[in-house]
Amino acid sequence: MVSDTMQKELIITYERLRLAFVVLLFWVVIVTLDIAGAMRLEAVGLNFLVYAILATTSVVLLLVGLVVQSEPLLKVMIKNRKDTSKIWESSEELKPSIDLRKKISEIVQIIAILLMFISLLFVVV
Repeated sequence: MVSDTMQKELIITYERLRLAFVVLLFWVVIVTLDIAGAMRLEAVGLNFLVYAILATTSVVLLLVGLVVQSEPLLKVMIKNRKDTSKIWESSEELKPSIDLRKKISEIVQIIAILLMFISLLFVVV
């Protein structure tokens, strides 16, 4: 039986994973559709390097937001990998608290999404 604490951890981590996947997929589709716009950035006077740095930073921040949320859960799973029933039945709260990690993860992912939109402005405009 999975404890309520672990179930809540898994649900929130899964939500963060889905959000990161959807945003990355959306971003890849948009950039792929306008690859010609990305190629002519230098001709327009915009620096392709700035676009690439913004895009890479936003992808890294999306992954950081996911890691912030899932890191304590992964630590517990690695530490207790011999006895998996001990992991799922545990009702102890993981440190730092789930609410704090949720807020930090949301803030980091919002910043990442904003950076993605800013980098897309280089391509689309």
